[in-house]
Amino acid sequence: MILKMEESIREFQFQIIKSKMTANPNVRLVLEDNGVKGEHRVRDLRPIGVRENGKINAVTMDSDISTEVTTRESGCQILCDPGVAYYSSRLQTERIATAEEAKRLSDAIGSPIRVADPFCGVGPALAHMINIPNLVSSVLATDLNPGAIRLLNENLRRWMRLPFDIDNTEFTEWGEGLWSGVADAGQLEKMKVPMDFWNLLIINLPHKFLRFLPLLLPLMDSSKPYVVRGRLVCGDDEIPQIKTKISEDLPDGSDIIIDPRSEYSPSSKLCSVTIRTPDSST
Repeated sequence: MILKMEESIREFQFQIIKSKMTANPNVRLVLEDNGVKGEHRVRDLRPIGVRENGKINAVTMDSDISTEVTTRESGCQILCDPGVAYYSSRLQTERIATAEEAKRLSDAIGSPIRVADPFCGVGPALAHMINIPNLVSSVLATDLNPGAIRLLNENLRRWMRLPFDIDNTEFTEWGEGLWSGVADAGQLEKMKVPMDFWNLLIINLPHKFLRFLPLLLPLMDSSKPYVVRGRLVCGDDEIPQIKTKISEDLPDGSDIIIDPRSEYSPSSKLCSVTIRTPDSST
């Protein structure tokens, strides 16, 4: 659990922690959020409460308690560290929806699918698909944050039962059809990543979705139907124009769904995006 602690209530910090942890018995650690920091814009977090042997304790300033935790989503165990890499449990519904899209796509293609997630973080979207038997045959998982890649590699090692060197954050092909590592999504074509190969693309970068979509579409296997899932921030009245702009880079007959999910600002929405291309063989 991550909290902001205003100075005006600092004297009641432990009472607040104890109340929240008592109400949420699955919470092991409470972290104070001091904003974002660094090149990768991760949270500056400090442990302030911990559950040990069933007892709730305050955490002292000089404590070396790790912020690394294992979270669970729909039966998937995901190693994450909110002080090292972005992770939001609030996006679980989006990840489940992506897995449902993946199953429908696999049925349409008639085989396991190849998934590209070039903004993968610690891999929570991949978890929901890799843990479904015979759904995924190939994975491309990259991020600019080396800390995220270390956690991703550990997660992939657990989910796929393969011998990853979790400390190797360089872009690596670990086996046939499996790539992970630090990489700029805009430079994948120069990194010997297979083009015209992937069936499902995830672009979880709301402010840059429109910038990266045309750069990443060459990854997709255009001989079969493919799906793009992501999120997008846009103005309240911009959705029709954005659909038109996106359609310029897609096959005729593609289905573009932009679904406003929440307010981002007084004049913009955070939207879920689903793009489905038609079967080119029909």
